[in-house]
Amino acid sequence: MRKLSYLLLLYILTAFTSDATNATEIVWDDNTQAPDTTTTVPDSVPLILQSDLHMQQRITRLINTYKRGITANNTAISVFDISSNTYIYKHNENMLMAPASCMKLLTAVTALDRLGERYAFCDSLFMKGSIDDDGTLHGSFILKMDDDPLFWDFNEWAKAVQARGIKRLDGNVIMHLARRDTLRPHPTDKPWDIQYHKLPLMLKGEKYIKRTFIQALRTRGIQVNENPYSIDDPSLNEYWSNVAAEHFNEPTFDLNQLMRRIALDQFTQGTECIIATQNPLLKVLDPMLIYSSNMKAESLFYHLDNVYGNYWEAHSQYGKSPHEVERFLKEKLGIDTKKYGYVINDGSGLSPANRLSSDFLVRLLLWAYNNRPIRNIFINEALASPGIKGRTGSLKTRMAHGYTRGRIMCKTGTLVTIGGSSLAGYAQGLNGHWYAFAIIQRDTPVWNARDFQDHICREIIR
Repeated sequence: MRKLSYLLLLYILTAFTSDATNATEIVWDDNTQAPDTTTTVPDSVPLILQSDLHMQQRITRLINTYKRGITANNTAISVFDISSNTYIYKHNENMLMAPASCMKLLTAVTALDRLGERYAFCDSLFMKGSIDDDGTLHGSFILKMDDDPLFWDFNEWAKAVQARGIKRLDGNVIMHLARRDTLRPHPTDKPWDIQYHKLPLMLKGEKYIKRTFIQALRTRGIQVNENPYSIDDPSLNEYWSNVAAEHFNEPTFDLNQLMRRIALDQFTQGTECIIATQNPLLKVLDPMLIYSSNMKAESLFYHLDNVYGNYWEAHSQYGKSPHEVERFLKEKLGIDTKKYGYVINDGSGLSPANRLSSDFLVRLLLWAYNNRPIRNIFINEALASPGIKGRTGSLKTRMAHGYTRGRIMCKTGTLVTIGGSSLAGYAQGLNGHWYAFAIIQRDTPVWNARDFQDHICREIIR
């Protein structure tokens, strides 16, 4: 009898200690990183932890009782416990709906995988020829330009030309552009979603870029012929396409190194670089994800196509399959978009005809989580996080107070025209577990959908 009493007392103390541990709040620190684990979606679901079972029950109750335009039929939810490698909740997880701006997650993950976190957009101005005593350049200016969404004007470049003592150009302006046409929204998008007059310089088309460059020189008092001849050598297009094709499947292939080799190419032999600029990829990703910049997402989406496909054709290709993001999905996640019925029209999610599922978004987030550099960029920098200075972004005041503050790193999505709303990302529970989740809704009032999503996040965390 005494032995039985000791065993009962030991059981009570163990249960109390376990509950106290689970109730301890993890204080968020800006340098906190997610635990380094290898996680895959299991074929069979293991035994669900009691805390996760309670979460499952709370979410089920919420979706069945929440009103105000939210119904079980127009909502898809997927929640995966990364720490225990278990799917916690699935509801309409395979239903295909417009993911809205959560599509940007796919664009970002593909860019980080294909280009690398240290990738930078590179732009250079070369001159070829000689400068006489009067300051006349007898030769050419050569512009080697990336489709850089952060390049806005040629003012600094014109200053650099002036600093070289050049007062007049007697020759040609040669342009070698990674994008020749104007960035345009997908035909299914609303025409006002990406406004032409707000596009960065490198996305406004070849003619506009040439005109702007010449005007910047003239503003500095540098004379240029009225109609300078602008050319792009077709042989170079073929040359660089062949170079890239030779190295495409090499695991150590570095696109930045390829871009730097341009300076050694026959195109610039005998030239001198006047000025060069670089803009890091992360400066594009952060506002694209935190503030949901459609323009940056679209530019990056087609930049991937340009780099890996029609290298110097540089036109927005609609209906031309597959896009580079689709190749990434097939190679890295084993997802054939046609087989699953996924529709990827753009990189921003503006197209109401896009079709993804909540299960797809969770699988993408899990793949990103298992890639340590991408995971750390997402969790520590690039995803919106409520209540964290500089990272609230499109969340604004959502979940900014209480135990949700700093415990969610996510991407929001809204398509008002079809009542579409979405939220997907990572959450850190009070029990120390990490979760990947995705919520997609359609035909719902936007504000009510956001309130519902916030309720779901609170249930995941507590």
